[in-house]
Order: sequence, then C-alpha cells, then structure tokens
Amino acid sequence: MALFGPPNVEKLRAKRNVKELIKALGYDKDWRVKSAAARALGELGTTQATDHLLTALGDSYWGMRLAAAESLGQTRDLRAIEHLIMALRDGHWRVRMAAAGALDKLGWRPITDETEALYQAAKHNWDACIAVGSPAVEPLVTALEDGHADKYALVRESATEALGRIGDPRAVKPLIAALVDQYEHIRVAAITALGAIGDEEAMGALVSCLKDDNRLVRQAAIKALGNIGQPATHSLITALDHEQRLVIQGAAEALGNIGDPEALEPLVAALKDDRSLVREAAAKALGKICDPRATDALISAAQDQNVLVRMTSTSALRELHRKCSLDPAQLTRVLAVIPQKAGKATQATS
Repeated sequence: MALFGPPNVEKLRAKRNVKELIKALGYDKDWRVKSAAARALGELGTTQATDHLLTALGDSYWGMRLAAAESLGQTRDLRAIEHLIMALRDGHWRVRMAAAGALDKLGWRPITDETEALYQAAKHNWDACIAVGSPAVEPLVTALEDGHADKYALVRESATEALGRIGDPRAVKPLIAALVDQYEHIRVAAITALGAIGDEEAMGALVSCLKDDNRLVRQAAIKALGNIGQPATHSLITALDHEQRLVIQGAAEALGNIGDPEALEPLVAALKDDRSLVREAAAKALGKICDPRATDALISAAQDQNVLVRMTSTSALRELHRKCSLDPAQLTRVLAVIPQKAGKATQATS
C-alpha cells in the first residue's frame, strides 16, 4: 500500500499482490480505487478475497456492488452463490444482471419458480418471466421501480409490459404509481398493462390519465377503461364530454363494445356533436348496443350531411333490423332507410 496517495491498483494487480489489493477494497476516499481493486481481484481469480468481495457486494454504492458481483463470478468460489442469489434482488438493474452473469460462471441454475423468476428478470428475459407467471411479479416490479434508468428506460418499459401480460392483480398498485412517470412511454405501458389486468381499482387513476398532456397516454387510458368493461361504463360516459375528439371516439367505441344500455342516451346525444368523426363513432356504438330506443336518432343520423356518418348510421339501423324486436312503426321507418333486396323477407311484426 502506498504511503501517500491512493493505492496503485494496476501495479498491485501486475505483481499479483492479493494482500494489498484486499486492503485497497477499504480505500473509502475514492470508490473508483475500491472498484478497480475488486475487479483486479476477480481477474486474478483468487478465492483469498472472497469474503472481502462478499462484503463489497453489500456496499452502499451500486458501482462497487457491480464490481464485486462481476469479480465473484471470476473467483469460481461456490461460497458466493447464496449471496449472488440475494443480489438478484438488488435495487440497480446492472447489479442484478452482473449477479446473474456471475451465477452462470459458477454453474448455478434456478431450481424453484421464485429463483427462476429472479434470474430471468435480472437477465432481461421477459418472455421467460411471463412463462413463470405470478412468481415473476416481484422481480418485475423491482425492475419497474428501478430509479437507475437505462437509456430511454427500456428495461422498465419491458418489465411493465410483462406485468400486464402476466395479469396478476398484485401489480396494480405499482402500475398505478407509474402513471405519473416522467417518461410518456412508461405511462402508456403502465396504462396498457392495467387495462390487460382489468382490475376496477385502477379506474380512478385511468380516468385521471385522460387529462394527461400526451395524446398517446389519453388514447391508451380510454382503451384500458374499455378493457375493464362494464364497471367502467360511467367513466366512459363521462369521457364523452371530453374536449379531445380522439378521446370521445375511443369512449364511444368502448361503450359500444361493452353494450351497457346506460350509455344509450349519452351516445344519442353524441350524434349531434359538431365533429363528424364523433357522430360516426356514436352511430357505430349504437349499432353494437342494438337498443330499439335508438331507432329514431339513427334514422335522423342516416340523413347526416357527412357521408361516413350516413353510412355508419345506416349500417347501425341494419343491425337493429337484424337483431332487435322493433315495433311495426319502427320497422316501417327503418325499412324506409334500408330498403330490402327484392324477394327478401322482412322482419316479422307479430
């Protein structure tokens, strides 16, 4: 060890001076010296330093933990396995990945679903995490909440998508927390995942996302509410009054897919919206709900100045004619809009 200044790790490594390199692990004035010493000990492949590297694996600085994990894999000392498995839960994605790599070098393989999930998440094998299922929720949430974001937060985005595909309700609260993430693609991924899980607990947070500054976030929120289904009907009806056209369109489409009669009157009102695309979406939704009470509104919409609104409204009336029990007066008015082909039987009125 040098009497003055930091230890010269390169010289110590070249001389294979394990004793002094171990001492350099304790040089707290400069983490770079400590990290370099850890890596040098790993390159020398000595088991003399195992205990000291295991201590370094618990260092407060992630860079030191990273160096320790990498070096433990190079020592080939099987005593490190248990500690490296614990490091698969580390708060930094690079440390988790280094721990998994070190375990590979030590010949370790997961034998339980829990360790399989930890290992695959650390390796960023997202499809493998999905295959494991619910045991992967915890390590995936760790990846989602990792504040040491990789470039563009792609690790966190992938973990979020995997949580949605697994569909475990335990992921709902962490995903809700991600709805205010600084990265818009993380917010979109979290919204999509919540929609896939379909838990009613997320509805309030998803409604709040309709106020997000980003258009893609708002559209994702509407789609997610639609995926939740009937419990989201009231929230989707409220969204029909949104100022953004695409949000209204999405809400109308979702309400049509859900088919709750509660949405009938708000959708009929939307047929009078100033925007033709909103009127078109409302007509299409009413065709899916297929309630005879929408007949007159759709007949009026079939005379709309916009050709797409006319076509959609006419198509919706055909659905009413085909699927609903219309009274004789309604049937007469509908057939006046959608004349039948010659010889085709009309709907029975009795």
